[in-house]
Amino acid sequence: MNTVITALAFSLVATGVAAAGEVWTYRVPGGEAMASPDYEVTIGAGGKVYRPFVQYSRGGKAYTRYRQKGQVLETRTYGERGTAAHSAATFSFRGKVTVRVTVRKGAEHITLPLTGAKVLPSSYDIPCRIEEGNTIVFTLDQPEKVAVIPNHKKAWDVFVRRGQGHVPAQSWKNEYQKELNRESYHGRRLKAALSEGYKNPLIVLAHGPEENVPDKAAADTLVVRPGENVTQKRLDAAKTVWFVPGIHDLSKMGVDPWNQVLVGGGQTIYLEGGSYVFARFKGDKARGSGEAAIRGRGVISGARHKWVLNFQEASQVIDIDTLTGVTITDRASFGIHGGRRIDDIAMLGAWHGNTDGPDYLDNCEITNSFLMAHDDNLKLNHNTRARHLVLWQLANAHAIMVKEMRDHVTFADSVVEDVDIIAYFKPPTSWKHPWGRLGPGAIACVTGSDLKVRNFTFRDIRIESPYVFRVFCIYNLDTNLPYTPKWFSPTSESRHTRIDGITFRDITVDVPMIAYRSLLGSGYPGSLANLHFVNVRINGTVVTERNAETFFEIERDRVKGLSFSREPAED
Repeated sequence: MNTVITALAFSLVATGVAAAGEVWTYRVPGGEAMASPDYEVTIGAGGKVYRPFVQYSRGGKAYTRYRQKGQVLETRTYGERGTAAHSAATFSFRGKVTVRVTVRKGAEHITLPLTGAKVLPSSYDIPCRIEEGNTIVFTLDQPEKVAVIPNHKKAWDVFVRRGQGHVPAQSWKNEYQKELNRESYHGRRLKAALSEGYKNPLIVLAHGPEENVPDKAAADTLVVRPGENVTQKRLDAAKTVWFVPGIHDLSKMGVDPWNQVLVGGGQTIYLEGGSYVFARFKGDKARGSGEAAIRGRGVISGARHKWVLNFQEASQVIDIDTLTGVTITDRASFGIHGGRRIDDIAMLGAWHGNTDGPDYLDNCEITNSFLMAHDDNLKLNHNTRARHLVLWQLANAHAIMVKEMRDHVTFADSVVEDVDIIAYFKPPTSWKHPWGRLGPGAIACVTGSDLKVRNFTFRDIRIESPYVFRVFCIYNLDTNLPYTPKWFSPTSESRHTRIDGITFRDITVDVPMIAYRSLLGSGYPGSLANLHFVNVRINGTVVTERNAETFFEIERDRVKGLSFSREPAED
């Protein structure tokens, strides 16, 4: 079994009272290089204290991107970052636990002694307190994935002050520099104004007890130990591949530049808590029948892979049917491609272009997860069901979006609900190209292909970020116009996206600095219809037909069946 440390404070079975708590923590033998220099975490339950491994990830200054045949395409440099680093503590528990987060002296960007802190999302209502000027204490009574922000109010108030008297950009078509220099526009250098825990947060990944753990002693289980030579042939012969705690480097397996580990149909990759595996996993139905699965409490890292310009083959996890419980960090390129069931995972460490989140989620359910991305994050396809997610969006693109570049398909019946966007740091001053100010939105459907979008629902979504570029962006592109970047498919009067039926219900936005108004429009008449905004509350104000123009830039002649309404809460 995985490394288990169990705390039973007392047992009152005779009186019918449950045990006080159980805790499972994980260590990573040999993982000192991945350990956080900034945070220590302890978990208290039943009078005992447990120390989970706290991993660390930091954005680099330069990253090399490769062509599909392995040649160097370019080296991109990255200067000032909004979020510069983060740490993450993983553990599992049952019952009730006390979490103590200690900020170490010298932690990057964090001022000691602490003046306060906040556990996000706010909707989870997890109060915290400060002890001894450097420790944040809070209680969990159910598994959740949260971000701890030291000195939250200090960092947040910077943008509250910026927001006073701020008038968002009134049109993406305006002269860009004139808009930025307008006296009532306060959206300049927003990324540089980020501070404290927003620049260097701690992510707490608190799971429930593990279920469906494979049989380690079974004859068809291959147990892999750190440093062991593993070949694809050995992996193929096992029904279950079990990685024990420690560092495993499979980043040179397979064909360069992809270097993939192939997972057969019916095969399970089990990452025991404390395993840290450098690997790019790809499902391969030719290697067997049934579902391919990855599960456990271990970590998949792309830090030793190449950033290759290809979505499917370069993703860190590709076409795995079931993905449960693991953490994916420092992905070299795109994130998760495909799948049917994604649950209880975390995606962290996204520091350069193309580090998107989950995509190609046709007929897929994704739940109970924490998703961090530098590029497009949660991408919706046909019949995507996304629920109870926390999103941290870094320096580019969209937090939630409808997939924008697939031709000759219909996306319908997708639902996104109970989602918190706790950071969306796309700066309005990146890219002088018009796309840089037309496209991005926290919730977006910006398309440029032969695609139909039908019957999408976004409900019970909360956005609480110090700033956002814009909240909503629904735009059907005419790719013949100069605002369109090169990666979109060509469109024409007969070949373009048709969007009919998107409902946004019970959306709450608490953001002191919104750089641009939300955008609704189309490059093609008659191709954007039936957009309904119900109980959309932006900084305390419900958007209605009377005040919509305050928050939205609307091409009225291009949008049919548009409504803004307030509905009373159901009893």
